[in-house]
Amino acid sequence: VNVSLNDIGMFLSFLSTFQNRAEQDFKDRLDVQEKEFEVTKE
Repeated sequence: VNVSLNDIGMFLSFLSTFQNRAEQDFKDRLDVQEKEFEVTKE
């Protein structure tokens, strides 16, 4: 298999973009859960 450095760079940037998006999605869900918890607590 011929893999160029360019392909690897594109793959790594795709991975980091995907990871950042997943982390942001995870934080958003945590925020939502915390807000719901605060509401049910009162």
